[in-house]
Amino acid sequence: MSEFALVSVNKVLKRNTNKYPFVTFIDGNNIATNVYFSKEAAKLLGDTTEVTRELLEGHTISIYPTPDGEERIKLGRKGGSLRLSFADLWG
Repeated sequence: MSEFALVSVNKVLKRNTNKYPFVTFIDGNNIATNVYFSKEAAKLLGDTTEVTRELLEGHTISIYPTPDGEERIKLGRKGGSLRLSFADLWG
């Protein structure tokens, strides 16, 4: 969070129109960044999951480029496989 100057996080997990879960982080200028969960991590989340320290500590953050060169951030499960497939990232 410090690398991107994020200062707060929305307390409620949200889902987009395709039902993919995400957490909204907010920086010091009140600009929001939505960070989505990987496919595998998303499978373990309920529809009304509250965002807590424990939830975030149970995940890792990955920053990666998409095939078109855009940079994306994803939350993945900690303690899972040491490998992450491209399908997990872009799913």
